[in-house]
Amino acid sequence: MRMWILGVANTLCGLQGDFASGLEFTRESLAIAREHDDRSAIAANLNNLAVTQSLMGNHSAAKEYCAEALRAWEDLGEPASAARILSNLADISKAEGDYAGARSLHEQAFARFQVLGDSSGMAWSLNHQGDVARAQADVPAARRVYEQGLTIFRDRNDGPGIASSLHDLGRLASEEGDHVHAQTLFAESLRISRQLGRKQDIAGLLEEMARSATRQGNWERALQLAGSATALRQRIGVLLAPVEKVKLDADLEPARRGLPEAAATTAWMRGWAQSPDEAIEYGLAGTQGSSGSFGRRGI
Repeated sequence: MRMWILGVANTLCGLQGDFASGLEFTRESLAIAREHDDRSAIAANLNNLAVTQSLMGNHSAAKEYCAEALRAWEDLGEPASAARILSNLADISKAEGDYAGARSLHEQAFARFQVLGDSSGMAWSLNHQGDVARAQADVPAARRVYEQGLTIFRDRNDGPGIASSLHDLGRLASEEGDHVHAQTLFAESLRISRQLGRKQDIAGLLEEMARSATRQGNWERALQLAGSATALRQRIGVLLAPVEKVKLDADLEPARRGLPEAAATTAWMRGWAQSPDEAIEYGLAGTQGSSGSFGRRGI
């Protein structure tokens, strides 16, 4: 029971951005698992330690925990869990800037999921491969694998997967300057996320829309969307990881500098004061998208 409570505590700490406390809870949980020789719990805690260390920027420690977790799952004969660890290891390599290593590991994970007939794992692996290609500025490759993943998610009628792929494709389109298409993709993702009640994903989409508005020089819209996203994160207790907050602040800086200080503050506070539904409707304003159906449809 205590091990389960510690796991819940780690999750809550992660949502609140208190990674140091989460690390301590997970270490205690791992010690209990080792004491009872609970091999599945040992492997799961090792993975949690790897994820937390990676979020804290401690990539070397994260890779060590991942490698130990991978051996543990393979010893247990749990190929699906081992494949997911490979994917986590790939994400750590990407965070380190080792894109070739990350791509290779994701391809290995994809191959394992394919052997298992795990279409969900395959789709998420493709999604992560798209992230690596995007980080390398290989836009055609990123778009290709994102779309491949989206096709699988649509075939599965997997709402969260569809929304995530649309989010990623929208971000890619925005970065390429195709803001009309980006807004259409964001809008469909936002509708699905609202239908599923995925508030953390909604906050992320509002932030991505704010970035897109900044790129278009629409300063007030950018800051209002960002204010809404921040308020929503405060309501649900899920803060941005520090490294992600730094990136977002840098991306929004042109909007803050583009307006008089009073106007920038007003726009931000207008977003902060919106209810989640009002923020979603503002994000959707001026778009034409889907009704939220998860079925196959072209993008």
